Amino acid sequence: MKIASFVLFVLACVAAPAQYPDWTNYTNGQTVQDVELYGDNVWIASRGGLTRMNRTTGAMEFYNHANSSLPENDIRALAVDTDGTVWCGTAQKGIASFDGSTWRLYSTKNSDLPSDIITSLSIGNNNGLWIGTWGGGAAVLRGGEWTLYTSSDSGLPNEYVTALYADNTGRTWIGTYNTGISVYSNGLWTTYTKESGLPYASVASIVEGKDNRLWIGTGDRITAGAGGGAAVFDGTTWTTYQTGNSPLPHNSVAALAVDASGAVWFGTAHGLAKLEGDSWTVYQTSSGLPAESVLALATAENTVVVGTNGGGLAFFDGTAWDVHNPSNSGLPGNSIADLETDSKGTMWIAVYRGGLVRYDGTWTTYQAESSGLPDNQIYDITIDRNDIVWCVSQNGVSRFDGEQWTTYTRANSAIPISNFTSIAAAPNGDIWVGSFGSGVARFDGEKWTQFTQSGGLPSNYIASVAVDSSGNTWIGNLTDGSFAGYGTVRYDGTAWTHFVNPPVESIADIGADRSGALWFATDGGVVIYKEHQWTEHTVLNSGLTDNAVRAVSLAANGTAWFGAFTGAVRYDGTIWSTFTTSNSGLPHNFTGRTAVDNQGNTWIGTSGGIGVLRAQTTDVKYPDNSPVAAIRIYPNPVSSTAFIRYFASAESSVDIEIADIFGNTVASFPKQAAPGWNTFDISAEHLTAGAYIYRLSLGTSTHTGLFTVHK
Repeated sequence: MKIASFVLFVLACVAAPAQYPDWTNYTNGQTVQDVELYGDNVWIASRGGLTRMNRTTGAMEFYNHANSSLPENDIRALAVDTDGTVWCGTAQKGIASFDGSTWRLYSTKNSDLPSDIITSLSIGNNNGLWIGTWGGGAAVLRGGEWTLYTSSDSGLPNEYVTALYADNTGRTWIGTYNTGISVYSNGLWTTYTKESGLPYASVASIVEGKDNRLWIGTGDRITAGAGGGAAVFDGTTWTTYQTGNSPLPHNSVAALAVDASGAVWFGTAHGLAKLEGDSWTVYQTSSGLPAESVLALATAENTVVVGTNGGGLAFFDGTAWDVHNPSNSGLPGNSIADLETDSKGTMWIAVYRGGLVRYDGTWTTYQAESSGLPDNQIYDITIDRNDIVWCVSQNGVSRFDGEQWTTYTRANSAIPISNFTSIAAAPNGDIWVGSFGSGVARFDGEKWTQFTQSGGLPSNYIASVAVDSSGNTWIGNLTDGSFAGYGTVRYDGTAWTHFVNPPVESIADIGADRSGALWFATDGGVVIYKEHQWTEHTVLNSGLTDNAVRAVSLAANGTAWFGAFTGAVRYDGTIWSTFTTSNSGLPHNFTGRTAVDNQGNTWIGTSGGIGVLRAQTTDVKYPDNSPVAAIRIYPNPVSSTAFIRYFASAESSVDIEIADIFGNTVASFPKQAAPGWNTFDISAEHLTAGAYIYRLSLGTSTHTGLFTVHK
């Protein structure tokens, strides 16, 4: 046991960092990892952030890394103290407390918290806040003072705490990984293991019954793997309930709760069970439970609150199920594989094991069960010249025109490859598909043509495929175990050219910009190929923070975005900017591809949902009777291309002029404006750095604004 200083506690109570107003997080909160009740509030911890739900009205408030001081969105544990302050234990960023107005953060950097990986929290009767950590043992925060317990200075058997329960008598029960359960009382420690009668060495959940007996659930709480069932301990005797000797539906028991009548509820990997006296009742999805795996339980009056793995939150009164989705978006999962936008500004999102999502102001999810998709594992998306959405999934290639699905598989078509990995649309309408083991295939709308190692490819393993503005097809492969990268290969319509000496051979992703340049995301940084010249950007000569770059996305304004394990990087041709969870509202540091919507906002796909960075814009709004309702120019400042977006109340001609600060016209663009929003590209490639004026004339009305160019 170690008593820590008060000084660091004072530092932790300094006002926490403000939220990030330029960012929005879209996450899925359907994996509910803990639930706490306080008055009319239901606090819900999920992998998508923290949700407060009003039990009476059902109204929800969402707190995440972008709109609050939560240090991350993956919340693993909750506790609510007597004044209503909620304590949130995160997966990797310590603890956050929220009293309704003020956030306070506690981590290994600003306090004596022994580990930032929080597994469990519990508040006992005048016993302080008990904190279970993964790798740091247990800690107590009481009256501003920290007390730490590890295996070296206490009776705790190891530093991997998996469950906590502080009872009303002053005892604290601490479940550990693979070493049983320990009880701490008045300075004394007692540990119970399998040899003592505990049915399994890893403890997942603990609760005290109405008769003061202790109930213990065993197993791996997060992955819902193996377990030994549940046990009840009266201080002397252990009684075990398992699938072999009771109706318990699974031996991995992640959650326990005791209701007002004394009945015990068991949340397992394969359903919910209730033991009332000697009578068992089992609830599974066929009964109305929204998902088989239960991770969290709480009880109030005659209702049990059930948090599930993937099915959200449910209130069950013994008869009816009231199911809620505690997410702030329609995303079916948080791991984003790809993002693309069509010409209308609709966002198309591939979600790992979640299918395809369309966002046009409303969330729409397409999955194998409800669409033409062959499965829900989407790897890559492309949008062709006719705004048709194409995607490759684990088992096929799908085409969607907004109404009709067409899917090509080995079973229903002449497609010559399988194990699909990537897809790209060519300027002439051809679709190119890469595979893992059977080369690449081209589809011209009628027939498929296969290209393999025997026909000029250096390998049949394709990680990425792209088509440049001239119609050349480029492929690459990432070194992965026994499969080696081979640089890049170009197909000009007749022959394959293997670039045998590119700077880096292991390529994860390829992008082609409007100028014809190729951008390669590699294990050795970012490589650009333009006009027969190779340019390398690494951590040594650029703003990259990680050489292992996994994704490249190229915006219409010339900005390049890169996804890596350590955050997202933006490069505008001059300035490198890195975005992480520490300096921005990015929801997760493992980032992939990005896309820019029709408002100029950048959507960044991560392993923890989507982070949206709002455009640096200049907005001008006009009265309702004006021919122009609003004008937006983005980005501002601009390096290569800017966009003027304006809302016209009726169809008419429009003139856009660009002038220098002396009023001299440097460019003029007459156009026809359609009713509604219109977008116009301004090329800044031939403008020198400095300030400029734009004039937009619509009918008899003229509107002006400023923007700046930096080089």
